[in-house]
Amino acid sequence: MNCPNFAELPPPPPGKTGWPWTEETPPVSGKMFDGKSWPKISIVTPSYNQGQFIEETIRSVLLQGYPNLEYIIIDGGSTDNALDIIRKYQAWLTYWVSEKDDGQTDAINKGFSRSTGDILAWVNSDDFYFPGALSYVGNFFARRKGAHILTGAHTDIDAEGKVLGYLWPVRTSFYRLLCFGMHFGQPASFWSRKAYEKAGGMDTSIDFCMDYDLLLRMTRHYHSHSTKIPLAYFRVHKDTKTSNLQHIKEKEDRILHERFGKSNVSRFRREWEWFKYRAESFPHTKWQKAAFFWRFGSAWPWLGSSEMTSQHMLPSRWAALGTNKTGLS
Repeated sequence: MNCPNFAELPPPPPGKTGWPWTEETPPVSGKMFDGKSWPKISIVTPSYNQGQFIEETIRSVLLQGYPNLEYIIIDGGSTDNALDIIRKYQAWLTYWVSEKDDGQTDAINKGFSRSTGDILAWVNSDDFYFPGALSYVGNFFARRKGAHILTGAHTDIDAEGKVLGYLWPVRTSFYRLLCFGMHFGQPASFWSRKAYEKAGGMDTSIDFCMDYDLLLRMTRHYHSHSTKIPLAYFRVHKDTKTSNLQHIKEKEDRILHERFGKSNVSRFRREWEWFKYRAESFPHTKWQKAAFFWRFGSAWPWLGSSEMTSQHMLPSRWAALGTNKTGLS
């Protein structure tokens, strides 16, 4: 499906302006730099009683200007105005349904089972994408043939859309995820169908940490990339699972740590992953890197290895100010 333009969609609610209400992403060419078609991106939105926010989510997907989009909404039987909003946009949805399910993970699993895209992601019904996010993602995967996982930057906002903060990701790996958790946001994460299927898809027994679980399983097989380009907005409000279900998160973290063998990770491996994480979080101009290596070099004789001195290492929050020309790692 080609993304619709602003004029084709229903008008925004009164008083709503800016992205994605009165602004759109300019459509990209139907062919890529090499003359091939853009990779198909499948986006799934799990929904339940998020009528306050879901229209912003839907419009942020449809107004991407991306020429090969598949958009699926799986609603769990909402009783607010969410269904009325979904019906307004159903002409541009690949598939949608509203029926009782077994929770968010089950809804995401249903959506991916109906998808056919080369690149997969889900965006919750209270989060939304930055303009141009899908074009960036499609171009990234097309140019990096061996890439299977991409995590981007995201902006935290409140219920009214006020900016609360920013999160620039640090490139992750299986051991870094296992030992230190997710240092990036799920709404700004994308992966290949191959990685998703190799990992075995969603585990519907996990209700809260389904993103952490999936990324752990995918990074067992595939390298992860990150970018400082902002791809999504993450909404923080009183009704989110993040705000209300921390006890479930802690329980599932313990389950996953046991399942993936965190207690078996050696002390050396933990310290090495921590050190690399700290290094990649540090500004990486030539002199800053040299000072960092000089400070810790005597304790870490492996600093001269190609892994640690690669041009793609040490991306940081400062990279958004221009020190990282590519924005990629």
